[in-house]
Amino acid sequence: MIDKTWPINYSPGLRGEQRAYDFDDVPLALQFPSEPLASDPSIARPAAATTTGYLWDDAYDHHVSFRDYGEYTSASTPCSDPPEERRNASDVTRLRTEFGTVDPRYPSYSLQCADHTTREPEWEREFRAFERDDTLPALSIVRFPSDHTRGTTSGAATPQAYVADNDVALGRLVDVVSHSRFWRSTAIFVTEDDAQDGPDHVDAHRTIALLISPWVHGGVDRTHLDTGSMIATIEDILGLPPMSLTDRRVARMWGLFGRTPDLRPYDALAPAVVPFGDAGAPVNGPEAPMAVASAGWDFSREDAAPEVALNRAIWKSVKGAGSRMPLPRHDRIVGSRVTDEVDR
Repeated sequence: MIDKTWPINYSPGLRGEQRAYDFDDVPLALQFPSEPLASDPSIARPAAATTTGYLWDDAYDHHVSFRDYGEYTSASTPCSDPPEERRNASDVTRLRTEFGTVDPRYPSYSLQCADHTTREPEWEREFRAFERDDTLPALSIVRFPSDHTRGTTSGAATPQAYVADNDVALGRLVDVVSHSRFWRSTAIFVTEDDAQDGPDHVDAHRTIALLISPWVHGGVDRTHLDTGSMIATIEDILGLPPMSLTDRRVARMWGLFGRTPDLRPYDALAPAVVPFGDAGAPVNGPEAPMAVASAGWDFSREDAAPEVALNRAIWKSVKGAGSRMPLPRHDRIVGSRVTDEVDR
């Protein structure tokens, strides 16, 4: 659990000027060729680094099977290669290809390949095999990164097209699971990476959180919930102990569950916008709002673009060049201020 350390990483200044993700991906950050033994006191670690606190470590330590699709993986081959030729791996604790916990064919982070044409089909290929052999892992972590978008970079797919791609992939995943033999005993938790810090029509600091299951009665739960709530609920379902005081004490999401399942399956819908990855997907023109600024940002890795400016570019691409984005509420974070706004 690292949700209490995020202000350290998202400190003032452009992302590239900030301190590194010293709580993420410790083996690579410290140049370890592989992860040393968990909790080894002889290993110097950043104060915020998690040693045994990742969800997959918790699962591994308590003999709960799991499978990773794109989380903390890096590719040695392009995602455009045929699936059987792709090679992805991870050196993160317990997420090692040789442990059989990582799908090497599943594309890692790259905005060059589409979620619904490359990632979801690979996840689905394995899911069908698990269903056939009755070997589905208890925990699956599936990453669809197209929601990051490439802002309003001229010639790139529009934010709407990227998000449509992301939506289609998620919809197809739910479609497949809900039509499977595993539906009755499944819960799908959905949130955005880093909450994408994207403003909505109510409050600019909220995030999306979806819980999809035949045991969910639907509607909106107005209980204050956060990422820790999601993690803790997953732990409880899998019979895993809490990893910290945060997930021990946080509110669970049980208010969304009912006593009687609704086993009707979900049929995925076609988006109104042609999604990235399909012929005819809309692209940003040279006059798109903030196209000049977007052209100078780094989209080769996640969260390298300036936080507020990227959100403003996306907002303007949807709401219009003259619209004003409501700012996130950062004033309650000590030392926080909006510093990376660029509007051109």
